[in-house]
Amino acid sequence: MSPTSFVPFSDPKTIGFLDLPLEIRIFVYREVVVQPDTVDLSRRRPVHECLQDDDTIAILSLNHQTRAEALDVFYSENTFRIVADEDNEDLLSRLPHADRLPIRHLELTHSVIASSLSNTMLYRPDVGNKTWMSVLSNLQSLRIIVVEPSRLPVHEEIVADEIGEGRHSTISLSEVKCFYSQLMSQSLESSRSTLVSLLTLRI
Repeated sequence: MSPTSFVPFSDPKTIGFLDLPLEIRIFVYREVVVQPDTVDLSRRRPVHECLQDDDTIAILSLNHQTRAEALDVFYSENTFRIVADEDNEDLLSRLPHADRLPIRHLELTHSVIASSLSNTMLYRPDVGNKTWMSVLSNLQSLRIIVVEPSRLPVHEEIVADEIGEGRHSTISLSEVKCFYSQLMSQSLESSRSTLVSLLTLRI
């Protein structure tokens, strides 16, 4: 062996990332993929755009196991916000393995469709959408945010025509919290409970 030959150092005690306890790996994942603000999802901003910084790409590209573990933390510990309207009705359905996403915290933003003299009407989601029902069944918290214009014209006829059980029907502001609570109670195990809250914003 020549004096200039290089022999790489090999320490049998060296451990890799996957040799660390899962609790420590989860701590690392949290530092990388948990967002400080609510994660907005829409057709224009798909979920993969939230995972584009260098550290996130590195951890997701390491191997299949770290990718699965990191994504589990990403979906379960972030709060996601989706606008509840016809355009986003199939948004969750288009996510990879959407029916198995461990989303735990969700905000649904409802815009006012119309107003009667007695109530304010909102878009009513398609309760037959299996992906939505699957996501609802996994939630730990659901926050319903209603954006209500301070000046809203009264459309008595529109409200009367749209109320019903169809795909594009409406739901009243006074019933929206109860509506989601009932949906979730149908899809949840009796041993689980989910916090459902309502926030009304006037703009």
